[in-house]
Amino acid sequence: MHKQLQHHEVRFCHPKHKLEVNACLISSPANLGSIFRVAEAFSVAKILLLEEQRKILLSKRFKRVARNTETKVKTDFYNNIDESLMAASNHQLLRIGIEITSGSRAIQNYNLNQSVQLVIGNENTGIPDNVLQLLDHLYHIPMFGSNSSLNVAQSLGISLFHLRNLEDLDFKS
Repeated sequence: MHKQLQHHEVRFCHPKHKLEVNACLISSPANLGSIFRVAEAFSVAKILLLEEQRKILLSKRFKRVARNTETKVKTDFYNNIDESLMAASNHQLLRIGIEITSGSRAIQNYNLNQSVQLVIGNENTGIPDNVLQLLDHLYHIPMFGSNSSLNVAQSLGISLFHLRNLEDLDFKS
């Protein structure tokens, strides 16, 4: 007979590659809260935000959705998105955008063999063209329905699952 495991009974994975999430374009407290929860679940090393997003982290909606994960995932703040992308370059992280474009490839075709800064777009407008030009690679999530997009936090979860699933994971004892 199966039973639901309690948190302390789960054997968590230990990833080999560092993942960061660039969430500088997010404006919704609920989405940002979900992003922190998903990021924590997939052992994201840090989330990059803009200074102007600090106030979102104080909102009741964010705190309710994040469920205290903002205390478990490191957060770095920047003045603008260009500065946050330069941080990836300085730390030798590959900058990958999750966006449907004329040149993007399906996320499951990515082979995770180095550390990555994953850039996610704004809830309404996605990743602007000027930012797309600064990224090393662009990937999208193949969809089968007629809807052309997913919620940004859902897209992040799917992308992180694919990236983590593509690397050899070591389980903690």
